[in-house]
Amino acid sequence: MARSEGETLPEAEPAPSRPTREWAALPPHELVRLVRRSQGTVGAARVARVLVALSRPRTCTPSLTVFALGYGIVAGDVRWQFWLGAFLMLTTGMLANLYNVHTDVDEDSVNMPGRLGLVGEIGWHRYRTALVVWSAVVALASLPLGPGPAAVFLVVLAGSHQYSYRPLRLKARPVAGLFGFALAGYGPFVFGYGVARFATGRVDPRPDPAAFWWLLALITLWFVAKGLVKNVPDYDGDKRTGLRTSATVFATRRAAAVAAGATTVGVHLVAPLFVFLAHGNEGARSLRWLLLVPAVLFAAVQAVRMARAVGTRANSVLKQDMWFSFVFIALVLALSVPAAVTVPALAATVLLMVAVDALRIDSRENSLARPTAG
Repeated sequence: MARSEGETLPEAEPAPSRPTREWAALPPHELVRLVRRSQGTVGAARVARVLVALSRPRTCTPSLTVFALGYGIVAGDVRWQFWLGAFLMLTTGMLANLYNVHTDVDEDSVNMPGRLGLVGEIGWHRYRTALVVWSAVVALASLPLGPGPAAVFLVVLAGSHQYSYRPLRLKARPVAGLFGFALAGYGPFVFGYGVARFATGRVDPRPDPAAFWWLLALITLWFVAKGLVKNVPDYDGDKRTGLRTSATVFATRRAAAVAAGATTVGVHLVAPLFVFLAHGNEGARSLRWLLLVPAVLFAAVQAVRMARAVGTRANSVLKQDMWFSFVFIALVLALSVPAAVTVPALAATVLLMVAVDALRIDSRENSLARPTAG
């Protein structure tokens, strides 16, 4: 609608100087309005800390480990390309979480109102600018890896973007959304494979091409199951805003949780077989792949806990599930690639997870809330 002469647009409003946790008291529509009009209230140091918190690096650690898995079935040692590739996969996962925050303010006003408070501290336009700059930097950083790996990386980065943004907005499509989410698994795996081939000059993977395909299938199915689980805590907000996800297609939150849990248990049931097939004759001679069997029990326990979780308790279950996920992927890595790759990859992953927990730089932590003035 055209403005009449002399009419002025309302000035952008700063985010309220209240603790982040108190944003939950605002009605969702009011919270969204304030966030989108906010110019920001904090300096550069706080902006950096909040961006890291919103990027939730802890949730990106499986991608780092899976990258090492793809790399390790080709290369038997760690080179500089490994560290650059691992860094790019970690930061791309973080970017995917930041993209999701930017597009899902309506859903988060119900599911995670405190998260919107953090966006309001940064400022809506500053937040968007940070995403553009970060995306451009990581895209340029992939170029030294060579044309093939860089092309794979750009596809993964674009997929991470289109998971949340239009025109594809994969997360709003129940089936496509699951495979879009699983890109966080098969993307790093294929990228790691490509990086190792470029770094070593190998034409064929080591020791058997079957390892690539069976492990790729396992990683894809495992992340699809994870996608089913991670959508359960957001059921109420997604349902309220009409977002169709793998969870909201079910009539109730509990039904979504049961379906996600059953799928997760099923994937862990077939995991030992897939690892066995990936190792061909070596798998037939060794029983190490049986170490994955106990994971079925833990997966079943986690499935029951998620089905029973209500409200924010589901987010707590997800956070604890990250350690179980790490142990499972760590086992697959250790059973499939040389120790020279496994050890540094797992050490870096554990260090990151412990550091994030110790520093409490997670968008779910109340310690990120700013104190009330006076």
